[in-house]
Amino acid sequence: MKTNFFLLTIALSFTSLLNAQSFNTLWKGVNTNIENNLPESAEVYLDKIEQKSIKEDNQKELLKTFIYRFKIFNLKDENPLETSIKFAEENIGRLQEPEKSIFNLAIASLYENYLNDNFFRIDRIQTTDNSNELDIEFWDKATFENVIESYLNKSLENAESLKKTSAESYQEILSINDYNDEKIDYIYEPTLYDYVSHFVINYYKSYDNIKEKALNIYQELINFDKENNYTDAALYNKINKIELEYNISENLNEYLESLENLKNNNINNPLTALVMATIQMMVSATDTAVLRCR
Repeated sequence: MKTNFFLLTIALSFTSLLNAQSFNTLWKGVNTNIENNLPESAEVYLDKIEQKSIKEDNQKELLKTFIYRFKIFNLKDENPLETSIKFAEENIGRLQEPEKSIFNLAIASLYENYLNDNFFRIDRIQTTDNSNELDIEFWDKATFENVIESYLNKSLENAESLKKTSAESYQEILSINDYNDEKIDYIYEPTLYDYVSHFVINYYKSYDNIKEKALNIYQELINFDKENNYTDAALYNKINKIELEYNISENLNEYLESLENLKNNNINNPLTALVMATIQMMVSATDTAVLRCR
Protein backbone atom coordinates (compact mmCIF):
# COMPACT_ATOMS: atom_id res chain seq x y z
CA MET A 1 0.00 0.00 0.00
CA LYS A 2 2.84 2.38 0.92
CA THR A 3 4.57 1.57 -2.37
CA ASN A 4 1.44 2.34 -4.38
CA PHE A 5 1.00 5.61 -2.49
CA PHE A 6 4.63 6.50 -3.17
CA LEU A 7 4.25 5.83 -6.90
CA LEU A 8 1.04 7.83 -6.99
CA THR A 9 2.80 10.74 -5.30
CA ILE A 10 5.59 10.65 -7.90
CA ALA A 11 3.06 10.55 -10.75
CA LEU A 12 1.13 13.49 -9.31
CA SER A 13 4.34 15.44 -8.78
CA PHE A 14 5.38 14.83 -12.40
CA THR A 15 1.95 15.92 -13.62
CA SER A 16 2.09 19.08 -11.52
CA LEU A 17 5.57 19.87 -12.84
CA LEU A 18 4.42 19.35 -16.42
CA ASN A 19 1.43 21.63 -15.91
CA ALA A 20 3.62 24.28 -14.30
CA GLN A 21 5.98 24.44 -17.27
CA SER A 22 4.72 26.77 -19.97
CA PHE A 23 4.78 25.88 -23.64
CA ASN A 24 7.33 28.67 -24.19
CA THR A 25 9.68 27.20 -21.59
CA LEU A 26 9.40 23.72 -23.06
CA TRP A 27 9.91 24.98 -26.62
CA LYS A 28 13.02 26.81 -25.47
CA GLY A 29 14.35 23.45 -24.31
CA VAL A 30 13.54 21.87 -27.68
CA ASN A 31 15.22 24.59 -29.73
CA THR A 32 18.30 24.82 -27.50
CA ASN A 33 18.95 21.10 -27.84
CA ILE A 34 18.34 21.15 -31.60
CA GLU A 35 20.80 24.04 -31.96
CA ASN A 36 23.34 22.00 -29.99
CA ASN A 37 22.70 18.95 -32.18
CA LEU A 38 21.19 16.95 -29.31
CA PRO A 39 18.09 15.40 -30.94
CA GLU A 40 17.44 12.86 -28.16
CA SER A 41 17.40 15.59 -25.51
CA ALA A 42 15.18 17.75 -27.72
CA GLU A 43 12.83 14.82 -28.10
CA VAL A 44 12.39 14.58 -24.32
CA TYR A 45 11.05 18.15 -24.29
CA LEU A 46 8.98 17.48 -27.39
CA ASP A 47 7.32 14.51 -25.70
CA LYS A 48 6.40 16.72 -22.74
CA ILE A 49 4.88 19.32 -25.07
CA GLU A 50 2.88 16.63 -26.83
CA GLN A 51 1.54 15.31 -23.51
CA LYS A 52 0.65 18.83 -22.39
CA SER A 53 -1.06 19.68 -25.68
CA ILE A 54 -3.15 16.50 -25.55
CA LYS A 55 -4.16 17.12 -21.93
CA GLU A 56 -5.13 20.73 -22.67
CA ASP A 57 -6.68 19.82 -26.05
CA ASN A 58 -4.38 22.33 -27.75
CA GLN A 59 -4.41 21.28 -31.40
CA LYS A 60 -2.12 24.10 -32.50
CA GLU A 61 0.66 23.00 -30.16
CA LEU A 62 0.13 19.36 -31.13
CA LEU A 63 0.53 20.25 -34.80
CA LYS A 64 3.71 22.14 -33.98
CA THR A 65 5.15 19.05 -32.24
CA PHE A 66 4.38 16.97 -35.33
CA ILE A 67 6.25 19.37 -37.59
CA TYR A 68 9.18 19.52 -35.18
CA ARG A 69 9.41 15.73 -35.28
CA PHE A 70 10.69 16.18 -38.83
CA LYS A 71 13.58 18.27 -37.48
CA ILE A 72 14.42 15.52 -35.01
CA PHE A 73 14.33 12.85 -37.72
CA ASN A 74 16.67 14.96 -39.88
CA LEU A 75 19.21 15.06 -37.07
CA LYS A 76 19.20 11.45 -35.94
CA ASP A 77 17.62 9.20 -38.57
CA GLU A 78 19.41 7.49 -41.43
CA ASN A 79 16.41 7.93 -43.74
CA PRO A 80 14.65 11.03 -42.37
CA LEU A 81 12.22 11.53 -45.24
CA GLU A 82 10.91 7.96 -45.10
CA THR A 83 10.64 8.18 -41.31
CA SER A 84 8.86 11.54 -41.51
CA ILE A 85 6.38 10.23 -44.08
CA LYS A 86 5.62 7.17 -41.96
CA PHE A 87 5.16 9.29 -38.84
CA ALA A 88 2.93 11.79 -40.67
CA GLU A 89 0.71 9.10 -42.18
CA GLU A 90 0.29 7.40 -38.81
CA ASN A 91 -0.52 10.57 -36.86
CA ILE A 92 -2.55 12.85 -39.13
CA GLY A 93 -5.75 11.26 -37.82
CA ARG A 94 -5.03 12.78 -34.41
CA LEU A 95 -5.50 16.30 -35.78
CA GLN A 96 -8.69 18.28 -36.23
CA GLU A 97 -9.37 21.23 -38.52
CA PRO A 98 -7.78 23.52 -39.47
CA GLU A 99 -4.58 21.87 -38.22
CA LYS A 100 -5.27 18.78 -40.31
CA SER A 101 -5.38 20.82 -43.52
CA ILE A 102 -2.01 22.38 -42.74
CA PHE A 103 -0.52 18.97 -42.02
CA ASN A 104 -1.86 17.67 -45.34
CA LEU A 105 0.35 20.29 -46.99
CA ALA A 106 3.30 19.04 -44.97
CA ILE A 107 2.70 15.46 -46.09
CA ALA A 108 2.40 16.52 -49.73
CA SER A 109 5.73 18.32 -49.39
CA LEU A 110 7.40 15.31 -47.82
CA TYR A 111 6.39 13.14 -50.77
CA GLU A 112 7.47 15.86 -53.22
CA ASN A 113 10.86 16.15 -51.51
CA TYR A 114 11.30 12.38 -51.64
CA LEU A 115 10.44 12.37 -55.35
CA ASN A 116 12.88 15.20 -56.09
CA ASP A 117 15.69 13.65 -54.04
CA ASN A 118 15.29 10.29 -55.79
CA PHE A 119 14.05 11.50 -59.16
CA PHE A 120 16.53 9.73 -61.45
CA ARG A 121 15.99 6.37 -59.76
CA ILE A 122 12.21 6.77 -59.66
CA ASP A 123 12.03 7.99 -63.24
CA ARG A 124 13.52 4.67 -64.39
CA ILE A 125 10.84 2.61 -62.64
CA GLN A 126 8.36 1.16 -65.10
CA THR A 127 4.94 2.76 -64.83
CA THR A 128 2.56 0.30 -63.21
CA ASP A 129 -0.39 0.42 -60.86
CA ASN A 130 1.60 0.33 -57.65
CA SER A 131 -0.41 2.79 -55.59
CA ASN A 132 -1.18 0.04 -53.07
CA GLU A 133 2.50 -0.84 -52.64
CA LEU A 134 3.39 0.02 -49.03
CA ASP A 135 7.10 0.52 -49.68
CA ILE A 136 7.51 3.85 -51.48
CA GLU A 137 10.91 2.70 -52.72
CA PHE A 138 9.05 0.84 -55.48
CA TRP A 139 6.64 3.63 -56.45
CA ASP A 140 6.86 5.08 -59.95
CA LYS A 141 6.75 8.81 -60.75
CA ALA A 142 3.03 8.81 -61.58
CA THR A 143 2.17 7.26 -58.21
CA PHE A 144 4.08 9.95 -56.34
CA GLU A 145 2.38 12.69 -58.35
CA ASN A 146 -1.06 11.20 -57.67
CA VAL A 147 -0.39 10.92 -53.94
CA ILE A 148 0.98 14.47 -53.75
CA GLU A 149 -2.06 15.82 -55.57
CA SER A 150 -4.43 13.84 -53.34
CA TYR A 151 -2.97 15.44 -50.19
CA LEU A 152 -3.11 18.90 -51.74
CA ASN A 153 -6.77 18.32 -52.57
CA LYS A 154 -7.43 17.13 -49.01
CA SER A 155 -5.93 20.35 -47.67
CA LEU A 156 -8.79 22.32 -49.26
CA GLU A 157 -11.62 19.88 -48.46
CA ASN A 158 -12.55 21.72 -45.26
CA ALA A 159 -12.42 25.19 -46.73
CA GLU A 160 -14.96 26.66 -44.30
CA SER A 161 -12.69 26.07 -41.33
CA LEU A 162 -9.78 27.67 -43.19
CA LYS A 163 -11.87 30.69 -44.19
CA LYS A 164 -12.78 31.40 -40.57
CA THR A 165 -9.17 31.37 -39.35
CA SER A 166 -6.63 34.14 -39.83
CA ALA A 167 -3.28 33.07 -41.22
CA GLU A 168 -1.50 35.38 -38.80
CA SER A 169 -2.90 33.46 -35.83
CA TYR A 170 -0.85 30.48 -37.09
CA GLN A 171 2.24 32.57 -37.82
CA GLU A 172 4.46 30.61 -35.44
CA ILE A 173 3.63 27.32 -37.18
CA LEU A 174 3.64 28.58 -40.76
CA SER A 175 7.01 30.26 -40.25
CA ILE A 176 8.72 27.02 -39.17
CA ASN A 177 9.31 26.61 -42.91
CA ASP A 178 9.98 22.90 -42.86
CA TYR A 179 7.68 22.58 -45.86
CA ASN A 180 7.25 26.10 -47.21
CA ASP A 181 10.17 28.43 -48.05
CA GLU A 182 8.08 31.40 -49.13
CA LYS A 183 7.72 34.46 -46.92
CA ILE A 184 4.15 35.03 -45.77
CA ASP A 185 2.49 38.39 -46.39
CA TYR A 186 -0.69 38.54 -44.33
CA ILE A 187 -2.10 41.39 -46.42
CA TYR A 188 -2.35 39.00 -49.36
CA GLU A 189 -2.94 35.93 -47.22
CA PRO A 190 -5.39 37.15 -44.57
CA THR A 191 -6.82 33.70 -43.85
CA LEU A 192 -5.59 30.12 -43.79
CA TYR A 193 -7.78 29.59 -46.85
CA ASP A 194 -5.63 32.10 -48.74
CA TYR A 195 -2.43 30.53 -47.46
CA VAL A 196 -3.40 26.94 -48.27
CA SER A 197 -4.83 27.94 -51.67
CA HIS A 198 -1.59 29.69 -52.64
CA PHE A 199 0.42 26.68 -51.54
CA VAL A 200 -1.68 24.37 -53.74
CA ILE A 201 -1.67 26.84 -56.65
CA ASN A 202 2.13 27.08 -56.59
CA TYR A 203 2.33 23.32 -57.08
CA TYR A 204 -0.31 23.12 -59.81
CA LYS A 205 1.06 25.97 -61.89
CA SER A 206 4.45 24.25 -62.06
CA TYR A 207 3.04 21.52 -64.32
CA ASP A 208 1.51 22.20 -67.73
CA ASN A 209 -1.07 19.41 -67.48
CA ILE A 210 -2.65 20.77 -64.28
CA LYS A 211 -2.28 24.56 -64.63
CA GLU A 212 -6.01 24.86 -65.31
CA LYS A 213 -6.66 23.60 -61.77
CA ALA A 214 -4.62 26.50 -60.46
CA LEU A 215 -6.82 28.93 -62.41
CA ASN A 216 -9.96 27.43 -60.85
CA ILE A 217 -8.56 27.81 -57.34
CA TYR A 218 -7.51 31.38 -58.10
CA GLN A 219 -11.07 32.23 -59.16
CA GLU A 220 -12.61 30.69 -56.04
CA LEU A 221 -10.09 32.57 -53.93
CA ILE A 222 -10.79 35.88 -55.69
CA ASN A 223 -14.53 35.42 -55.10
CA PHE A 224 -13.95 34.70 -51.42
CA ASP A 225 -11.62 37.67 -50.89
CA LYS A 226 -14.03 40.04 -52.65
CA GLU A 227 -17.01 38.81 -50.62
CA ASN A 228 -15.10 39.36 -47.38
CA ASN A 229 -13.62 42.75 -48.31
CA TYR A 230 -10.04 41.53 -48.52
CA THR A 231 -9.54 44.03 -51.34
CA ASP A 232 -5.75 43.86 -51.62
CA ALA A 233 -5.76 40.07 -51.51
CA ALA A 234 -8.43 39.90 -54.24
CA LEU A 235 -6.47 42.25 -56.51
CA TYR A 236 -3.22 40.41 -55.83
CA ASN A 237 -4.86 37.14 -56.87
CA LYS A 238 -6.37 38.73 -59.98
CA ILE A 239 -2.94 39.94 -61.08
CA ASN A 240 -1.45 36.48 -60.60
CA LYS A 241 -4.39 34.76 -62.28
CA ILE A 242 -4.04 36.98 -65.35
CA GLU A 243 -0.31 36.24 -65.46
CA LEU A 244 -0.99 32.49 -65.32
CA GLU A 245 -3.60 32.80 -68.07
CA TYR A 246 -1.00 34.50 -70.24
CA ASN A 247 1.51 31.79 -69.37
CA ILE A 248 -0.97 29.21 -70.65
CA SER A 249 -2.34 31.02 -73.73
CA GLU A 250 0.70 33.15 -74.66
CA ASN A 251 -1.80 35.68 -76.05
CA LEU A 252 -0.04 39.00 -75.42
CA ASN A 253 -2.87 41.25 -76.62
CA GLU A 254 -5.37 39.52 -74.36
CA TYR A 255 -2.92 39.74 -71.46
CA LEU A 256 -2.35 43.48 -71.91
CA GLU A 257 -6.07 44.10 -72.30
CA SER A 258 -6.82 42.23 -69.07
CA LEU A 259 -4.16 44.18 -67.19
CA GLU A 260 -5.46 47.48 -68.59
CA ASN A 261 -9.00 46.67 -67.45
CA LEU A 262 -7.71 45.66 -64.04
CA LYS A 263 -5.79 48.93 -63.73
CA ASN A 264 -8.81 51.04 -64.70
CA ASN A 265 -11.10 49.24 -62.26
CA ASN A 266 -8.67 49.61 -59.34
CA ILE A 267 -7.07 52.96 -60.08
CA ASN A 268 -6.86 54.01 -56.40
CA ASN A 269 -5.24 50.82 -55.14
CA PRO A 270 -1.44 51.00 -54.63
CA LEU A 271 -1.10 47.61 -56.32
CA THR A 272 -2.15 49.31 -59.55
CA ALA A 273 1.43 50.60 -59.78
CA LEU A 274 2.57 47.00 -60.19
CA VAL A 275 0.02 46.48 -62.96
CA MET A 276 1.15 49.64 -64.77
CA ALA A 277 4.81 48.62 -64.47
CA THR A 278 3.99 45.21 -65.93
CA ILE A 279 2.13 46.76 -68.85
CA GLN A 280 5.00 49.12 -69.56
CA MET A 281 7.56 46.33 -69.36
CA MET A 282 5.61 44.06 -71.71
CA VAL A 283 4.98 46.85 -74.24
CA SER A 284 8.65 47.84 -74.13
CA ALA A 285 9.74 44.24 -74.64
CA THR A 286 7.36 43.90 -77.58
CA ASP A 287 8.62 47.09 -79.22
CA THR A 288 12.20 45.92 -78.82
CA ALA A 289 11.39 42.58 -80.40
CA VAL A 290 9.68 44.31 -83.36
CA LEU A 291 12.70 46.58 -83.94
CA ARG A 292 15.02 43.58 -83.94
CA CYS A 293 12.91 41.92 -86.62
CA ARG A 294 13.21 44.90 -88.96
